[in-house]
Amino acid sequence: MPFHVPVDPALLHVFARSVADDVPAFRAQLDAQPGDDVIAPLTYLRAVAEHFDDDEEMRIGAGGEPLPAGGSEDRFHAEQHFEYVRPLRSGERLTAVTRPGTVTRKQGRTGELEFAETLTDFLDSDGEVVVRSRKVGVQVLGGTR
Repeated sequence: MPFHVPVDPALLHVFARSVADDVPAFRAQLDAQPGDDVIAPLTYLRAVAEHFDDDEEMRIGAGGEPLPAGGSEDRFHAEQHFEYVRPLRSGERLTAVTRPGTVTRKQGRTGELEFAETLTDFLDSDGEVVVRSRKVGVQVLGGTR
């Protein structure tokens, strides 16, 4: 199900400060006008998506129950990739559309592991891709812990 992500210069600035990124461009974002290209920390969309998407898989357990803070014992985030097609624009509200990617299995030290991709396109109001994201999660399917 699609969800929406605001591109608010103040939110970008606060996020940059929270990850201790003191690039001067992030302070300048506070003066951005609607439609201005703004520079976002590369992980901004991933972090914000987890707060705006009620169905975000990192917040939901395998049985559909909400996960406690800190996540799950048998699942973890393994990789994250971003492709920025163009800069984010001040005042935009991106629509994130997520779909499953490839799923592979591999034998690990503690049992069988399942690697699952989640692909997300962040679209502007014209339906054009602004950012593409590929996340890989790992779940321990069996064995000992």
